[in-house]
Amino acid sequence: MKTIEIVYASKTGTSKDVARRIAENLNSALKPAEIQAESVELSGRNGDSTPWAVIAGGPINGMRLRQDIGNFIDGEQLFAVFSVSYLVKHARKMWQKSITRNVAEHASRAGAETYRVFGGRAESAMPGFARFLFGLPADMPMETLDMSEVDEWSGELAEKLRSRI
Repeated sequence: MKTIEIVYASKTGTSKDVARRIAENLNSALKPAEIQAESVELSGRNGDSTPWAVIAGGPINGMRLRQDIGNFIDGEQLFAVFSVSYLVKHARKMWQKSITRNVAEHASRAGAETYRVFGGRAESAMPGFARFLFGLPADMPMETLDMSEVDEWSGELAEKLRSRI
């Protein structure tokens, strides 16, 4: 059986939720008798096995992928990369571009076929100065993740993986 490993680092649980959703979607879309997708936290990853495909992702901190997952991505040959960012959909364009560019650079170094940045969660409300700096609305919700986007991307991943079989 071929395995797809979805490796993630998570701060607020958003990356974990996305990784699990991708695994569920891939297991539904691909023949489970031939392919099994599972999400694995970076800190608990066992590097003894060699999966058929690896998808990796994690949160954005300081406009960049969190260092531990960024280092992992840069040292691997990956199929796809994802990230979650509370700011990516609502911040000023320059911040959105900075986040997306950083994820794209990591994906490129890992040879990934595709990457995506999803919304995220904030642990607490942004102070007024931070909202001003990033250009965020005062009434911005604490969660900006849209799981339908994860579902859509999972479908694209399934098609790409199916073509490799």
